[in-house]
Amino acid sequence: MSKIKILIADDHKILRQGIRSLLAPQPDFEVVGETADGPETLKETFKLKPDVVLMDIGMPNLNGFEATRQIKKKLPEVKVLILTMYQDDEYVLQALQSGASGYVLKDVAVEELVTAIRAVNNDQYYLSPSISRTVIDAYLRKTEKGEREPSELLTAREREIVQLIA
Repeated sequence: MSKIKILIADDHKILRQGIRSLLAPQPDFEVVGETADGPETLKETFKLKPDVVLMDIGMPNLNGFEATRQIKKKLPEVKVLILTMYQDDEYVLQALQSGASGYVLKDVAVEELVTAIRAVNNDQYYLSPSISRTVIDAYLRKTEKGEREPSELLTAREREIVQLIA
């Protein structure tokens, strides 16, 4: 059985190290790298080609949404699992629109994170149960109204420039 190769992308070193140590006992997981910002995450993802990228949203220089878009554009087979503290349904919808396969809150138990990684690696979507109902309701309201996200109106380069300005 081949191991699930995981890249951890978060701007907090202690969090990256903690996640690595929590995932280490899993016999089917291999953490192949850690990154601290968006550009470094892109570079390492393109180099290492992990199966799953655990992606924080709030990273320096390029946020997790834009990093996810660029990863999925160049390497569509790589799965991105957002791991964040943000519970707002707008963040979840933006993550999914960016190409993420899952969205997990940082306050979950290790068992849920392990389940989420395995799910997205198996081409499934995964949302933390605590936010899935809210997200589904928000999505249905938006689609009924025919609303478009502002980020959909910009090119990838325009989004990158706005990120750098911010």
